[in-house]
Amino acid sequence: MTFSFIFLAWQTLQLRRQVRITGVAANYNSHLGVTQMYHDVFKLIISRPHLMPYFLSGKACPPDDPNRVEALVVADMMANVHELGLQHTREMPDAVHGECWPASAVDSLRQPILKELFLTPQPWYPELRMLFERGERANRPAADPIGTVPIHLAMPQESEPQEIQPGVVS
Repeated sequence: MTFSFIFLAWQTLQLRRQVRITGVAANYNSHLGVTQMYHDVFKLIISRPHLMPYFLSGKACPPDDPNRVEALVVADMMANVHELGLQHTREMPDAVHGECWPASAVDSLRQPILKELFLTPQPWYPELRMLFERGERANRPAADPIGTVPIHLAMPQESEPQEIQPGVVS
């Protein structure tokens, strides 16, 4: 009987260890998947040099720009990747390099083409939209039109995202 309890305790410890290993592996795989999507978007941008200024130099993309449709599609792809990265960070607080996703998203939101995605109300990208709206509420200097002052320096530090009500400024 004593042996049964000892064996059961050993099995329980082994199961606990295996669950932890499986969780770590899932975390790595999730991070790898989102990172691969991020790299794929940048490969696309690099393979189309005419798009690079919209994503890397802060060039505006007016409605009559011949590259507008293509730039907006790539901006949507980039927003999707950042949203997944932010969700990964929220759902897996001990995520591998999880802190890089909010910083990367803030960097991308400095580009006018990505900002444009959030100028009209829409239900997608809720995590990214919160970062955008916080950045827009931060007092940006007039000489800083594309946001060279890091948004995260002006944002309150929170443990969990808070829902932002349209038209309510805190």
